[in-house]
Amino acid sequence: MYELHIPAMLYRNLLAENEKINALMESPYATQMLMAYSTLKRDELYESWIHGQGHIERVIMLGALIAMGEGFSWEDTRLALFACCYHDIGRSNDRRDDDHGTVSAGKIVSRGLVKIIHDATEADI
Repeated sequence: MYELHIPAMLYRNLLAENEKINALMESPYATQMLMAYSTLKRDELYESWIHGQGHIERVIMLGALIAMGEGFSWEDTRLALFACCYHDIGRSNDRRDDDHGTVSAGKIVSRGLVKIIHDATEADI
């Protein structure tokens, strides 16, 4: 079964009824969110129905909504959405996994993912 992911839903206006999503899509935070989606290294994500790609895409969108609501700067939004992208790559299971944050941080560094945050531009959208 094909799963329609959040970026496709946004591009097809399937979330258009939601006022917060509309406000997000009309804001500069949408650019940051779309950059996060387009530069996401899906092969690095934890493979799971619970903490996999769909979860990460929802977390990115929620992170962008929070950044917008809190008035984050461009750089703070960029950092927050990067954290949203890779916060679960250190998971070893879908249950309680108290060390996955620390392991995720180590994998972000060891796999060179930090470079993504510095290289992403609006051209990536």
